[in-house]
Amino acid sequence: MGRTLTSRAETVSKTVAVQIVVSARDGHTHIRIEENLGQAAIGLFAGLTAGVGLGAGLPFGLFFGSALYLGSALFAVAAPLGVMGLSYMAAREIYRAVVRRRSRAMDELLDHIVQEAQTCISASTVEAPASATGLPPGD
Repeated sequence: MGRTLTSRAETVSKTVAVQIVVSARDGHTHIRIEENLGQAAIGLFAGLTAGVGLGAGLPFGLFFGSALYLGSALFAVAAPLGVMGLSYMAAREIYRAVVRRRSRAMDELLDHIVQEAQTCISASTVEAPASATGLPPGD
């Protein structure tokens, strides 16, 4: 209470939200960075799996299932499911790459914040007069 600083930022589309919490307790400074990629994941997985899987797989399965295999219901069902499965695997790989990239960016941000905090802490201890520290002069 009173020794915590919280900062939050999000994209206009609200697909990515980052929250930084800096708190001081018992002589220690704690920095926590959280990033919510939930909306980005939903958009990616739903867009690729349903959009590509059904958008491309269903017409492909229906057309080739009825035209080439003389009404093969198995192919008409298997093709969209196969395309959806491939789309899902592609979405997973893309999401993994996004998470790795964002994780590196958050690590860099954390390093920068830690450096700034250390600079501020060391500057404030240099500037503080001896009477402000509560120690007798010379200690």
